[in-house]
Amino acid sequence: DTLTDRRIAIIQTGDTPDALFEALKVQFENAGATVTARLTLDASFTDPEQADSRQSYASSLVEFLPADQKDLPAEKALASALIQAISEHAPDDADAMSQNASLALDILNSANLVHLVSYTAIPVDAVVILDASKDPNVDGNTNGDDLTAASTLMINVGEAAARQTEGVVVASTSVVATDLVSTIRGNASAVNLISTVSDVNQPVGQLNTPLALAAAIGNKIGHFGFESSATALVPAAVTLEPVDRTIEPPVTEEPTGEEADPDAETNPDNPAGLPTEGAEEEAVG
Repeated sequence: DTLTDRRIAIIQTGDTPDALFEALKVQFENAGATVTARLTLDASFTDPEQADSRQSYASSLVEFLPADQKDLPAEKALASALIQAISEHAPDDADAMSQNASLALDILNSANLVHLVSYTAIPVDAVVILDASKDPNVDGNTNGDDLTAASTLMINVGEAAARQTEGVVVASTSVVATDLVSTIRGNASAVNLISTVSDVNQPVGQLNTPLALAAAIGNKIGHFGFESSATALVPAAVTLEPVDRTIEPPVTEEPTGEEADPDAETNPDNPAGLPTEGAEEEAVG
């Protein structure tokens, strides 16, 4: 099994047929993983007209982020909060969500930025972004400029998942010029952080997705499919180290010789610890 004991979140960029999700879920289970979260991002998560609203929510969410992420721009902070909300474990329990993660998810959900299709409150190890973008030339309801803007914003989610989890793959049913897969493959930074798979509605794409995620966890980023922008048709097999959920106890500093030992016994005849006459003679001698 290539993904033994890994916990996976599937983040959908739009409505996705249950049959497609179930087919992908079966492939992850066959690889030894468990899909513990299925989320759908609302259109407001990338809608250009909702930018001010997202910035307002980001300003609230940033207080839950780690110190090194508090100065991120609003859209990147929002993406980081999303990944934190599904992956950050409690300080003393790798099987429980942190308080900040739970609060972040509550805000995202109540703001209707994220819809929880199915969810188990347990931290995930890796993320699959299931891209439901449509070809603007086929779908009359999709504006090409909006698709470009949405893809650019969705890269933030992929990059956050690459930083904050073991690995991430974007899987798409088809690849068009301005969708998320094409945008990642054409981005000098994202192409080295986020793996991609096309034809996820076909058996080859469904088989490739767990393999690509395992490779990403093994630091082998790739882009898989029949397109000229792909790096290979099928990911190379990798063997991953077993999941280690051990939480190291906090390090406590040992007192130095100059520091008082709070447990040391006190001489009742000399509570201040002043040099005694015998000690002075010994020092002189």
